[in-house]
Amino acid sequence: RDGSAWTAGLETSPLNLFTLTAYKTRSGRYFNNTSSLEASRASERFETGLRVPLGRAFALRGKYAEGRDTLNGGGSLARSAGLERKGKKYSGSLDLEDEESTKRYIPAAQAGARAPFDFSESLYGRRTSARGKVKADFGKLALSGEYRQDIRSGDYASAQAGADYKYGGSKFYLRELYDSSAGRRETRSVAGLETALTGELTAVDEYRLRQGASGSALQQSMGLRNRHAFTRTLTGTAAVEHLKTLNGEKRLADPDAFAVSGGLEYLPGEKLKLSGRAEYRTAADADSWLGEFNSAFTLGRGWALLNQNRLVYEDRDGGEIRRSGRYSLGLSYRPSDSDVFNGLLKTEYREARNTASSAGGRFGAYIFSGEGVYQPSRPLQLTGRYAGKFARDGGFSAYTDLAEGSGEGYVPFDEGLAALSAHAKRLGYDGLLLFLD
Repeated sequence: RDGSAWTAGLETSPLNLFTLTAYKTRSGRYFNNTSSLEASRASERFETGLRVPLGRAFALRGKYAEGRDTLNGGGSLARSAGLERKGKKYSGSLDLEDEESTKRYIPAAQAGARAPFDFSESLYGRRTSARGKVKADFGKLALSGEYRQDIRSGDYASAQAGADYKYGGSKFYLRELYDSSAGRRETRSVAGLETALTGELTAVDEYRLRQGASGSALQQSMGLRNRHAFTRTLTGTAAVEHLKTLNGEKRLADPDAFAVSGGLEYLPGEKLKLSGRAEYRTAADADSWLGEFNSAFTLGRGWALLNQNRLVYEDRDGGEIRRSGRYSLGLSYRPSDSDVFNGLLKTEYREARNTASSAGGRFGAYIFSGEGVYQPSRPLQLTGRYAGKFARDGGFSAYTDLAEGSGEGYVPFDEGLAALSAHAKRLGYDGLLLFLD
C-alpha cells in the first residue's frame, strides 16, 4: 500500500498589532514510517495560536489544538490562555490550560486473538490546570520558580524552584522539585558548587536527595573539568566524574558510575576545523565507550563541507552488546554578501544493533535530504525541502520520502511514546525513561 501526508502553515503579524499562527496536517491510512516520529499514520491535527502585545513587556497569548486518530477512533483537544511578561530583570507567565482526550485501549497482540483489531476498553480523560512561572535575574543572583495545579480534580500538582549565585570564580546552585499525582508524592533536591581552581580547571561537587514511595536516597557527584590551549590552533578538554550513592537504595536508572572523557579541537586556519571526543564510562551494570569526530571545511564563495561521526559501544551484564552509530556528510551554500538563496544537501547513515534482541536487534537507515530558501524580495520568501529514507528495522523495511514547503508538523505525545516504546522493545530494552521539561 502507498500512503501520503501533507501539512500547511500560516503566520501573520498585521501592523505588529498581534501575531497569528496556524497549521494543519493530515496523513493517510497507509502512510507509515518505521523509524521516524515526524508523522503518524491515519491522523489529523489542527493548531492555532494568538499573541497580542500589551506594551513593551506584557502580552496576552492563547492556543487551540485539536487532534484525531482516524484509525483507532481517538482524539484530543487542548486549549490555553495566559499572560506573559518579558524583561531584563523580571519575567514570568500565568496560564490556564484545559486538555481532554478520548482514546481506545488496544490490547497486545496474541496468537489466535483478533488484536489489535479488537477494542475491548475505552479510556477518557480530562484535566484543567493553572500554571505559573517566574524568573528574576539580579546579576550575581538568579531565582526561578514554577507551579502547576489541577483545578478540576485536584489530584495532580507539581512545583520547582531554583537559585544560582555567582561569587568570584565559583557558582553555587540549588534545585527543589515536588510532584504529586494520584496519591504518589516525590521530592528531589539538588545542591552543587562549581569552583574555578586554576585557569580553566573547574571542580564540581553536587548532592542529590530523592524522597518518594520507594524510600529516600542521597547521591554525590564529584568531578573535574579542564580546558587547555596547547598552541594557538590546538585546544584540549578533559573531564572526570564519579557518582556514588551515600545513603539509601541505589537507583537502577542512575547507578553508581565513574566516567572519564577527553577531546581535541584543531583550527589550523579560517577554512578548516577538526574536533574529536572520546569517553569511557563504567557502572555496576555496563561499560560503555563513545567516540566522536567532526570536521568542517570552507570551499569558498559561501560553500562549506560538513562531516559528523558518532559511535557508541556498550558491554552490558550477561554478555549483551549494544552498538549504535550515526555518520553524515553535508554540503551547504550560505553566501554572506548576498543571501538571496541558501541551501543544504545532506546524506546520513544510522545504525543500531543489540545482540540480546530476539529479532536480531538490527536497525539501519540511509537518509538523503536537501532544502533551499529563496528570497527574491523583502516580503517574499520561498522554501522547499525533500527527504528520502530507506530504513530496515528487524524484519521490516520501508522507504519514505517527504516533500514540503514552509510549515511545521507535530505528532501527539502518546502516539510518539507508543512508537518509541515499540522500537525500544525490538532492540531488547527493558524500559524507557523520559525526562520532561
